[in-house]
Amino acid sequence: MRQARDIIEDSVMNPLGNGQHRTIYLVGDPGIGKTSLARSVFMAHRKWDDHSLPLKDREVINPNGFTHFIAYVAPEREPIDWGLPSVNKARDAFSMLPLDEFKFLPTDRPFILIDEVDKAPNMMQNLIARIANDRTVGNIVFPEGTFILMAGNKLTNKAGGFVANTHIKNRRTNVPLMVSPEEWIDDVAIPFELHSSVVSFIRVANDMLHKFDAGAPSFPSPRSVTKVGLMLNQTKSPHVERALIEGDCGVEWANSFWGHLRIFRSLRSPEMVIADPDNIEVPYGNDSMPILFAETTHLAKYVDRKNADAIFRYFNRLTGEFGFIGYRDVLKRDRLLVSGSPSGQRWLVKNATMIAATEAPAKD
Repeated sequence: MRQARDIIEDSVMNPLGNGQHRTIYLVGDPGIGKTSLARSVFMAHRKWDDHSLPLKDREVINPNGFTHFIAYVAPEREPIDWGLPSVNKARDAFSMLPLDEFKFLPTDRPFILIDEVDKAPNMMQNLIARIANDRTVGNIVFPEGTFILMAGNKLTNKAGGFVANTHIKNRRTNVPLMVSPEEWIDDVAIPFELHSSVVSFIRVANDMLHKFDAGAPSFPSPRSVTKVGLMLNQTKSPHVERALIEGDCGVEWANSFWGHLRIFRSLRSPEMVIADPDNIEVPYGNDSMPILFAETTHLAKYVDRKNADAIFRYFNRLTGEFGFIGYRDVLKRDRLLVSGSPSGQRWLVKNATMIAATEAPAKD
C-alpha cells in the first residue's frame, strides 16, 4: 500500500505533459483499503485546511492543491451522469448537460476516484476510458491538473466483474495491491487509535487481517477489522459485541479473536506495571507470546509524559521483539514521548541503526 501511495503521489506531482495523462488503476481484493488510500493522498495534497468550511473561512495550505474529492462508484451510476441531452436555445441541436457535481471552474483541481470499475458494464467502461485518456466527455472538459484514479477488484475475486476491452486496459497503469499487516498497524491502527486487543491479535496472527471469501456473508479485511477496532473502544453488552464482530469479520475470525480478547481483558492494569516496572513479573512460558503482544501493545497506547519512563523501563526488560514493538508504537504516536524520557533517550541511541532500517522505505 505504501508503494502504491508513492506511485500515486509521483503521478500527482509529475504529470506526463504533451497532452498525455497517466491514470493509475488500483487492483486488489475487496476491503483492502483502496478508497481510504485515495482519500489519504487527496488530504495530503488538498488546497484548503478544512474543505467542509464555507469557502470564505478556509485557509489555503497548498495553492496548487486539490479543490474537490469525488468518489464515483461506477456500477451504481449511469452514463447520463456525464451528459444528459438537452435542446439548445436555437432548438436546432442537442447539448449534453452534466450533473451539477461535475461543473468545475477552470481554476478548480478535482481529484476523482472512479471506484469498482471492474463491475461497470461495457458502455460505462468505454466512457470511463475516454475520461482517463482525454480528460473530456460530452460537454465536460476537466480543468488542468485534474487527477483521475481508478480502482477495482481482481477478476479472480468473483465479485461480479467484467473483463475490460484491450483498448481500455491499455489506457491505464495497472497497480496491484497486497495487504501488509505491519503497514496496516503503522498507518491505520495506531493513528486511528484502534482497540489494543485488535492490534495485538493481528500481531499474533497476521494472516487474520485479510481472508477474502466471495461465498461468505462477511470476511476479515483491513476495512472490516478497522470497524471492529473502533467498535471495541465503546462499551457494549457481550452479546451485541460478539454479534457485531461476527457481522463484520465472519464467524471463523470472531471465534479466533474472542479467545485473544479474553486474554487481553485479563491483563493486569497498566498502573501495576508503572508502580514497579523494574521488579514486576514478566510473563514467560509457552503461552506468554499472546500475553506479551497484548500487554506491550496496550502499554504503548497508555504512555504519556508522566508515566513514559516507567513503562520504558519495563519495555527494556522484555526479551526478543516485544520491547522494540512497544517503543515503535510510541514513536508512531509521538516521538517526543520517547526522546523526552531518560530511558527512551538511551534506547534511541542504542537502537538508532535498527530504527532507521525499520523506518526506511522499501527498495527493490
